[in-house]
Order: sequence, then structure tokens, then C-alpha cells
Amino acid sequence: MYMKRFAQYLTLGLVLILFATSCKKSVPEQTKYIPKDAMFVVDMDWKSLATKAATANIKWDSLFNASVKSSDDSAASKGIKMLEDFTNSGIDLESNVFVFMKMGGSMMSGQSVSGGAVAAMKDAGKFESYLKQQGL
Repeated sequence: MYMKRFAQYLTLGLVLILFATSCKKSVPEQTKYIPKDAMFVVDMDWKSLATKAATANIKWDSLFNASVKSSDDSAASKGIKMLEDFTNSGIDLESNVFVFMKMGGSMMSGQSVSGGAVAAMKDAGKFESYLKQQGL
């Protein structure tokens, strides 16, 4: 009887310790820029996606080329150029990217929906020149 109760308490203790230590996982720095009242947040782990794609022998440019194969060559080359520009834009593509949507306003004044994306920066100067190049 004593041994059975001891095993139950031991199991409960181990589960509580496991639960407590799993909750201490650090969150990425960019999460502090997501509004607290966001309707939903999507977390995209680009590093994990790239690792899985490499394991499956998938290359992003060949995937893009296959998706635009039916369109004309000028649209495909423009898309490839845009993709290359984005990958060299100064955004850290190995960290998580968060996309969020937020509701605002009221029934009387009208409701509005806004959203955004939060990503880590590798090089702020490159990103600023990328935005100027895009006309933003």
C-alpha cells in the first residue's frame, strides 16, 4: 500500500516538474511587438521550414519556378527577381516571422481590421534600401 502511494506521488511530482520546466521556454524577442488584443497570430518558423525542405531535397527557387510555369517568362523572371530582392532585404530569414490580425473600432463608429507582420532584422540599412527600392 505504501509503495503504491509512493509511486503515485512520484509520478505526480515528475509530471508537475515536467510541466513547470516546459513553461519556461523562452519566447522570441519580436513577440513583444505583437498587440495584446490581436485576434489571431500565426508563427512561421522559416528555419524549420528550410531544414525540412532541404531534407526533402526541395529548393525554393525550383518550387517557385514550378508554380509559375504556366505563366509567361517575363512574369516568372520578375517574380524570381522579387524573391531574390526579398531574401537580400536585411530580414533575418532564419528567425520566426509572426503575422497578426487585429479588430478595432466599435459598432457605432464602425469596425476596422488591421494586420501586420513582425520579423527580426539582420541589417536595418539593407531593409531601408529595400523599402525605398519598392517605393514604400
